[in-house]
Amino acid sequence: MLVLRSLLSLVGGAYLLSQFVKQRSHRSPRLDPEEYAHKIADELPLYGAEPVGYPHQDYRAARRAADEKLTAFIDTHKSYPPAARKARASGTAVVTFHVETDGTMKALRVMRDPGHRLGAAALQVVSRLAAQGERWRPAYHDGEAVRFHFNLPVKFTYEPVAGR
Repeated sequence: MLVLRSLLSLVGGAYLLSQFVKQRSHRSPRLDPEEYAHKIADELPLYGAEPVGYPHQDYRAARRAADEKLTAFIDTHKSYPPAARKARASGTAVVTFHVETDGTMKALRVMRDPGHRLGAAALQVVSRLAAQGERWRPAYHDGEAVRFHFNLPVKFTYEPVAGR
């Protein structure tokens, strides 16, 4: 009799658990459109490119030019932190941000920090990029401009100073 009661309790518990899981799995996630940012788009945002609409006639060439312009800005304005130089540290910091539909950058933060203040230096140069006022051509998905979640790697390579 005790075995039968235990078995019925076990089966009943399994049934209740399955009903709970069914209820939870059929709920759709509530996404706040004010906070959502796309991670996939038909055309990615382009730094400093003219907002020519969708689809871009020569997207590949515009992408190459925008990437070169972005790389040149970062290489010109990034500074190697003294703590990293002292530790002879190298690494790639990743700064994440949203490119809004109007081409501005919002919600900047360090996603990956290799240490020795390299993450802070990367955030500083990307913040300077956002503050200097040049806009991005927004990302496009299904023919309309969308907020886009962008990850920007900033590479730091230790090079000894000559004469030391």
